[in-house]
Amino acid sequence: MIMNMRGLAMVVTLATLSGCAPYNLVTLERRDLGGFSVEPQIEWSSLENGGIEIWTVHGTGLEAVYFADGIADGEPFFEQRFGESDKPLPRFRDPMNANEAMEFVVDTLAKSGAGEIRTSALRPAEFGAHAGFRFDLDYRDAGGLEGRGLALGAVIDGRLYLLLYLAAAEHYFAAYGGPVERMIDSLETP
Repeated sequence: MIMNMRGLAMVVTLATLSGCAPYNLVTLERRDLGGFSVEPQIEWSSLENGGIEIWTVHGTGLEAVYFADGIADGEPFFEQRFGESDKPLPRFRDPMNANEAMEFVVDTLAKSGAGEIRTSALRPAEFGAHAGFRFDLDYRDAGGLEGRGLALGAVIDGRLYLLLYLAAAEHYFAAYGGPVERMIDSLETP
């Protein structure tokens, strides 16, 4: 499927700006994200948007890692703002299997301005000490920019934990893909 990366970045940026949330430096020390922790591998800039933490180096339109720390039953992936009531965001429903969780993520991105997102390689994966899932994404934004992504998640005690990496396919996905993969390898759960 194709995703309008600029649309998603705009939604996230506008939602963040409405709360006047500043960027913070993420250093190389292990970072506790609530229900899990990771070793950042490189320095990132971080901001929060209604329960999700977002890390980027060059800006969310080029590359970003989104961390959802336990989305509860009935909650969306991120908060909806700016008069988007005509496009209500999908809500997590417990229980969800891996395929349903993947659809939840894709539907959320689509409702946030994305379109025609292609997913592939849905497979079991470890999420720290828990059984989880992983899948890949490909997209093209409205300006023709190709992008790639990956998602790693798990439903633990009725909540969805998620790491979502999205980046421009040319240069950025590969440039930050290695650190993201090492970050995934470092992921620990209590």
